[in-house]
Amino acid sequence: ASFSFDASIWEMLQALFNGATLCIPTSETILSYDKFEQYMADHRITITILPPTYAVYLNPERMPDLRILFTGGSAASPELLSKWKNHVTYYNAYGPTENSITTSIWLAPEGPEAGVSISIGRPVPNHRVYMVDAHGQLAPPGIPGELCVSGPGLARGYLHHPELTAEQFMANPFADGEAGYERMYRTGDLARWLPDGNIEYLGRIDHQVKIRGYRIELGEVEAAMLKADRMQEVIVLAHTNSQNQHELVAYYVAEREVTGSELRKQLSEELPNYMVPSYFVQ
Repeated sequence: ASFSFDASIWEMLQALFNGATLCIPTSETILSYDKFEQYMADHRITITILPPTYAVYLNPERMPDLRILFTGGSAASPELLSKWKNHVTYYNAYGPTENSITTSIWLAPEGPEAGVSISIGRPVPNHRVYMVDAHGQLAPPGIPGELCVSGPGLARGYLHHPELTAEQFMANPFADGEAGYERMYRTGDLARWLPDGNIEYLGRIDHQVKIRGYRIELGEVEAAMLKADRMQEVIVLAHTNSQNQHELVAYYVAEREVTGSELRKQLSEELPNYMVPSYFVQ
C-alpha cells in the first residue's frame, strides 16, 4: 500500500511487531505481475496483503514460500478464493479508512466446505458493526442494511469539512453507554448478517434503483453474479430504454466465456425476476 494509505501502517507494524523482515518492492516491480512473483520468490515472502483485483492475476505456485494471504480494499471474488485457498491460509479483510485500520476479517474455511461464498467476516476486537435500515433501526439477520461502524479507532471527522463530518459521523444510538462507542460512522456500504454471524458485503448503498416499481440494490445483483464459475469482476447499471424505463445491464469480466443465458438461469434461482438483468455484456 502507498505510505499515504492507512493500510500501510498495518503492513509495516505487522512485520516489525513480530520480528519479521519487512520487504518493500518498487513501483516498477508492482506494475509487472511476473516481476512481482519473482520478487516474492527471491525474498521468500511468507505473508502479504494485496488488493483482490491484483491478487487474482497472480500465480500462487510461483510464490512457494507464501503461507498467508490477506486481501482488502475492494470486494473479493469466488475466482480469487478458488485460486488461492489450496495454497495459503486466506483472510479477507474489510475496513473504511475512517475506522482505522481493519473493521472485520474473515478466515476462509479449508477443505471442500469452503465453497465459493466470500465474506468480510466478523468485527475485530474494539470494533462494533451495525446493519441499519432506512428507518434508522437495526436490520435483522439476512436483511440488507447500511453498514455502520463504531469503536476507539473511529476518526474524529474530515479535516476542514464540518458539513461532511456531520453527515457521515453521528451519535451512536446503539452504544448503550459503552465507553469508546459513543459515535458511529455511516460507511455507505450495503451488507447483511449471515446465519453464522459473518457479514456479507453487497456493494454501495447509493447504487439503489427502481425497476418496474421495485427498489433494487445493485450490489445485491452483483454479489449474486460473482458466484458464477471463474467470474472476476461485475458491475450492474440501470440504463434508460427507448420507452424511458430503466433496465438492468450487467457488465462482467471472467476467465472463460460466460453466456447471458447461463447467468440468467443462475440468477433466477437466487433472485426475483425483476432483479435479473435484461442484458449481459462480457
